Amino acid sequence: MLQTARDLGIFYKAEQRVLCQCLDLRNDCGHPTKYVPKVNKVKSFVEDIIGIVYT
Repeated sequence: MLQTARDLGIFYKAEQRVLCQCLDLRNDCGHPTKYVPKVNKVKSFVEDIIGIVYT
């Protein structure tokens, strides 16, 4: 989906890279693991998503 959005010109290459990193973080937290990100990591995640997707 991210690649298709980039192909359509919705996201730039750098934005796609950041969104892929956010997806990886989400996957790391969403599956049964002992990984728990710190507060600043979560704030950065939310800031990146809002900054790229909603602005």
